[in-house]
Amino acid sequence: MTTIMKKLALLFVCCFCFSLATIAAEVPPKSELTVKSFSFIGPDTTLKQVFDKTGSRGLLVQSLMHSWYCYRLSDGTDVQIIVSNSDPSSSIQVVIHQEATGHLIETLYSKKEK
Repeated sequence: MTTIMKKLALLFVCCFCFSLATIAAEVPPKSELTVKSFSFIGPDTTLKQVFDKTGSRGLLVQSLMHSWYCYRLSDGTDVQIIVSNSDPSSSIQVVIHQEATGHLIETLYSKKEK
């Protein structure tokens, strides 16, 4: 590996680690919401309905393929709503309940693939 390639690889690793640290540092604000606030989500639920019922959009984290709307609940746990960016209707793919550390507690909703 040439010196230039080594430097580019190191730069890539540093940028990747910085991106992960930035995402991890962003914590959604604590709210009065509970896990039951998200129990209405089903196959026909739109993001607009979620935003209307919860009163907020949560913290938005985006990648090329998915967007995550993160909510910090009143008990300190999180709910994440994962949406496919390739779906123009922004249908909800997965809703998970997890500890603030990222450990999964339960899957609240998962879209069934046809």
